[in-house]
Amino acid sequence: MTKEVHTPEDGPCEIKPYIPHTFHPIADSTEDCIILVWAHPDNVDMVMDRVFFTNLLMYVSDVHEKKVSLNPFQIMLTQ
Repeated sequence: MTKEVHTPEDGPCEIKPYIPHTFHPIADSTEDCIILVWAHPDNVDMVMDRVFFTNLLMYVSDVHEKKVSLNPFQIMLTQ
């Protein structure tokens, strides 16, 4: 596993398709963490968009912070 820290000065970071990845803020950071995500897959009728990622990442955040329990059905509905 490779860990990388990106800052606004680094510019966009491309993640190749089917590469497992995760995002997390640095715990002792004194600034807010803002992650802008977009996807543009080729040969896909319904392109993934901001709403998809917003819903998915907010749910993952809720599960991670123990606000809700992980529900596989919810993940399937999101997708």
